[in-house]
Amino acid sequence: MASAKSLKKELILTKAFELFCEKGYTDTKIIEIAEAAGIGKGTVYEYFGSKEDIFFDIFDRYVTQHYYKNLQPLLESAGDTKEKILRYVHFEMEFMSAVGNGKNHLSRFMSDHTLFQDGRLCEAIGQFMKFRTKTLHDILAEGILSGEFIQMDPELATAAIAGAINTFLTRNYNLIGPGAQGSLKQPWSAEDLMPILLNGLTAKKETA
Repeated sequence: MASAKSLKKELILTKAFELFCEKGYTDTKIIEIAEAAGIGKGTVYEYFGSKEDIFFDIFDRYVTQHYYKNLQPLLESAGDTKEKILRYVHFEMEFMSAVGNGKNHLSRFMSDHTLFQDGRLCEAIGQFMKFRTKTLHDILAEGILSGEFIQMDPELATAAIAGAINTFLTRNYNLIGPGAQGSLKQPWSAEDLMPILLNGLTAKKETA
């Protein structure tokens, strides 16, 4: 059973997350977080030294821990490397749907440049991106080694496919803002992307 202290900390984080999404990081004040949580401003400082500390905990909880905890079991389940790539893309889609652009989404206030003055956040984002890249690299390297994929440089393959997946996610979930690259008439699916990733663009010639 959670202690009263841990429940209060959870309440502060929840209310801070809601306010950051609604008003933006810069325009949210500690006193507003305290009022939303029904506590005094001083009580917030008993749990967090600054607004930056609150955001760092939110990023760790909603991004880092969620990603690490939920992705690995998917990749460790049975299936060939093509299936693992499909699972990876589906997971990324679900993840970006949760933290993408719009109301109550994390990227709405992560675009605030003042956040990146905090070295801890920059390091956490760097480690997170390295983990994403390494996960995809390991899947591709496994497929190359097993002969399921053609022989190629796994680093180059990772760069090419990660770039395609990231652009796919950016367009599908408006990660850099609505209208920045034009809106899609209909969202793309992982099944739309997979034939391009696995088969490329060259048409197969029919043999006589």
